[in-house]
Amino acid sequence: MISLSGEYRYFLCTDNVTLRYRHRGLREYIKGKLHRDPCNGDVYIFLSRDLSRLRVYYFHHNGEILTEKILHAHRFTHPVFVDEGKHVYHIVDELEKCSEVADIIIRISCLVHIRRPFFKLKDCSQDAIEIVHLADEIFHRDKLIKATYKEDFGKIAQDRVLQIGPILQSIKDKLDILEKELEQTKEPELVKAVKYALKEYPCLLHCLKNGALDFSNNSVEREIRRLAKYRNNSFFVGSPKGGVRLARTLTIFANCKAYNIDPFRYLCDVFRRIKNTAKDQLVNLVAHKWQPQMAPAIY
Repeated sequence: MISLSGEYRYFLCTDNVTLRYRHRGLREYIKGKLHRDPCNGDVYIFLSRDLSRLRVYYFHHNGEILTEKILHAHRFTHPVFVDEGKHVYHIVDELEKCSEVADIIIRISCLVHIRRPFFKLKDCSQDAIEIVHLADEIFHRDKLIKATYKEDFGKIAQDRVLQIGPILQSIKDKLDILEKELEQTKEPELVKAVKYALKEYPCLLHCLKNGALDFSNNSVEREIRRLAKYRNNSFFVGSPKGGVRLARTLTIFANCKAYNIDPFRYLCDVFRRIKNTAKDQLVNLVAHKWQPQMAPAIY
């Protein structure tokens, strides 16, 4: 665990970077991939693919500092930081450069996809059966929690921590044991399933903090299906720039639908306010943070 100091800004690169990079390699990665100045005094933190190693790079006075911590018995999990009222900045490869004020895009794992390879092996592995049962228990409890609290996402998150958190930890403990005990040559499919689950596990934990998130990606696939049906019509957008504008428009309407917002009312309000909104406040106009400041327009 790393405590933050208000003296620095911290950037966590959630894209797994090869830690064969040393000073020069990480410096070039920060410049080329993250599009930032590695010598501006900010602290950049990188994790290995298996989350066992953490490397910290920053420029101090006239030289580069590179430190590393290696976990032998455990793994780092996101978030790495303890935030005591200080800002933490996350970078997801090239996404951050798209907008300095937009909320960061966080990747969420799908428990259905994690469960699937173990389900295929349930007839030949008792370990696979145990993990499938644990995953099923998570879905069962989450369904009851949502039925109890409806759309009170704060209480959903609290109950998930109490009821589902221990089950997730049981899955993690089981996966850690299997990773050490299994032999690649004897049970290659189970080894592959375990490695995939361990890689995706940290991204599952976001669902414990945000009750609006799901442990499966069914809602996302439903949205994609709607776009897939429209795919043929997209050939007639007129130009590549027209395609980009269409994609942005569809994104706005999809967000409005996800948060049960009237898109006409939302767009009227945003168009009225955006001209006089400071750059660092534009994020408050995105759908999930929007608070209306006008009555519905009447024409």
